[in-house]
Amino acid sequence: AVAAALDDWACLHLVKEELPSEPATRLLEIAGLTDPDPWRLRLREAMLAADAATLRQLTEEADIDDLSPRTLDLMGFVLGTLDRGAAAALYRRALERYPDDDWLVYHLAYELHHATPQRSEEALPYVTAAVASRPVFHTMAFMGEVLYGAGRLEDALAVYRRAVELDPQSAATWGNISGILSDLGLYEEAIEPGRRAIELDPGKPTHHSNLSTPLRHLGRLDEAEASARQALDLKPAYAPALVNLGNVLGDGRQDWTGAAEAYAKADRLKPNEPVTLANLGTARGNLGEVTEGLTLIERALDLDPSYRHARVQQGDLLRT
Repeated sequence: AVAAALDDWACLHLVKEELPSEPATRLLEIAGLTDPDPWRLRLREAMLAADAATLRQLTEEADIDDLSPRTLDLMGFVLGTLDRGAAAALYRRALERYPDDDWLVYHLAYELHHATPQRSEEALPYVTAAVASRPVFHTMAFMGEVLYGAGRLEDALAVYRRAVELDPQSAATWGNISGILSDLGLYEEAIEPGRRAIELDPGKPTHHSNLSTPLRHLGRLDEAEASARQALDLKPAYAPALVNLGNVLGDGRQDWTGAAEAYAKADRLKPNEPVTLANLGTARGNLGEVTEGLTLIERALDLDPSYRHARVQQGDLLRT
């Protein structure tokens, strides 16, 4: 029990800190003295080294029946930072042995939702079970995130509103509510929760950047531009704020030169984002560079063939 507690404590340091983590190293050394099992010693060494190959091998070798739920959770949690698919597979095996363990259920949902590509629909039954078992803020907020990832915006909005009742001081949740309202086209309603997020966490560039979207759609361009620029003051190399600034300058002010500069900088910071490429293509097209613009939009569609707005942008350029 002492070794398991030390392992859990070390895991928190491993997840929150950059390797090598001195506190995690010390805790795992002590755990090894109290529990010198060779398999667990290899596990601790692999965790400290962030050795995905060894961690995968150890999980394949593991006899689930001989391991506690917390040891399995620890393994999956660390493995998930390196290989989400392998972590999800481990959690599935663990749940065959411990089907009612809340944390194993929750973390399986987490790994599925954060996989590349996202498997949010697959995660939904597990996060729903986690909320039913533990209807607390963090499970509720995560369920909202999963629903949003699955494209179920109205359901996500309802769950986030339940979550913010449990923790009215959660800036992230207010920001998520604002973002979903914007996605639903409810721009006026999105302003208040967006401002609430900023009040609670004024140093977070995401909140300022996201608020620029409903402001732009409402025609409040000075405020929208100020919000995007405030985000960039806080974090100059923040690609989403550059995209939002480009949206204000281009769609809002018809300043396609300024928009193209903002989108190009965002693309350099975070390449191969379909939204950025498609918007940069539109800006280039509006500057008379139609061929280059169409090439950029085609790249966006290659990356995400389901991106419908890019097809609209493509059609607009073809008609010019």
